[in-house]
Amino acid sequence: MFASIAVTFVSFSTSFYSMNYFFSLFLAPMSMFSDVFFPIAGMPQWAQTLAWFLPLTHSVAITRALFTGVWHPTLLIDVVWILIVTIVFFTLAQNSMRRRLIT
Repeated sequence: MFASIAVTFVSFSTSFYSMNYFFSLFLAPMSMFSDVFFPIAGMPQWAQTLAWFLPLTHSVAITRALFTGVWHPTLLIDVVWILIVTIVFFTLAQNSMRRRLIT
């Protein structure tokens, strides 16, 4: 999932220096809002909504369940969300890289 998101971004970047935007605008904020360092429950509602759409939030939830052994049905939603995002970004990355490399 993360590789397909990165390849999609790379396929649309215009220069080597624009790759910094991927880290500055996507990866760094994602780590702050994805329940990695700070609990989502203590965040404002807008931040909780944003966190739900970030891919790292679902990966963290599944990883925590694996380590703690606490399983609940909402983990299936996380798995389905990860699969959907992976399929969408893989298809987008494949098509955009094909277009960029061939033309």
